[in-house]
Amino acid sequence: MIDYLDALLRQLFKSRVPGLRTPNPVPGQPPLAVVDGQIGFRAPDDNWRSYVSNLTVNNQSAKAINVYLIDIKENRKLRSNERIRDEHDGMVFFLPAEQRLDCHYLISAWSPALVNLPADATADDEFLTMHALLYQAAAALLRGSPLVPREIFAPGPLPPFFPLTIADAQLPTMVLPGDGFVKLAEFWAGMGTKHGWLPTLYVTITIPVVMDAELAGFPISARVMDSGLGGTGLADRWVEIRGQVVNAATHPPTPVADAWVRLEEIGGIPLRQVTTDGNGNYIFDKLQAGSYRVYVRAQGFAPKIQQIDVPASSGDYTIELI
Repeated sequence: MIDYLDALLRQLFKSRVPGLRTPNPVPGQPPLAVVDGQIGFRAPDDNWRSYVSNLTVNNQSAKAINVYLIDIKENRKLRSNERIRDEHDGMVFFLPAEQRLDCHYLISAWSPALVNLPADATADDEFLTMHALLYQAAAALLRGSPLVPREIFAPGPLPPFFPLTIADAQLPTMVLPGDGFVKLAEFWAGMGTKHGWLPTLYVTITIPVVMDAELAGFPISARVMDSGLGGTGLADRWVEIRGQVVNAATHPPTPVADAWVRLEEIGGIPLRQVTTDGNGNYIFDKLQAGSYRVYVRAQGFAPKIQQIDVPASSGDYTIELI
């Protein structure tokens, strides 16, 4: 997922930072479009400086932006234990809530002229140009926040295989937090000795971690059947319910096989008794609509009494044991 975030940032800067465009020497013609090589994601070390010193587009010196992923942390404020129930292909699945990663970037502006300056040269004009480029990059991030991939790539299509889970998502984007990047001195000290510090944009973008769906078992449902005309001249209506007994102490809850399930009237009078199959499923058929009690016992678990409505509006007849 982080590689697609990198592609999103590349597109943002290519399309919304005019200072990256290389002037066209042909009078009346627009500046040359930005190429992928003008946005780099490698460390801004001596190898990067060497690369920038020879960076050209159509034989003209070209400016560059370095987008370096300096750190990744889980966003625990957005952590959730929620699970979404989904039913398809005759099975029940639970989809855990997406967790979140905060991707921390340091962004700096570069040009061949700046890298190739002699040690005793005055670089004010070149630094001013790079400051303007950095401002445009900050403005692009602030105007686009929160970043929405489909909007950034518009009017063109999304890249091939771009995850649909984030195509229209609003990715939280924090640009230039007040406390800045606290280890900036250590960062530049580790990038070599051929160049001093450069101003940087500190940006944090939050992306989801898509979790795999967890198989829970067969659908839990109720089925209403008309059996024909009874002696009263009214159709007899029977309800069939399908439920599952699960161990609520596990994550995700796991089926409890061979559990003893007894259906009772609300007053506790026993009506029927079944045991769960290998997937923890049970069935009661030919029930009249109304309220019942279910009494469940299984080895290693505390007994459970649970009232149910037949049919239930939720269609859920799960019984959780602990």
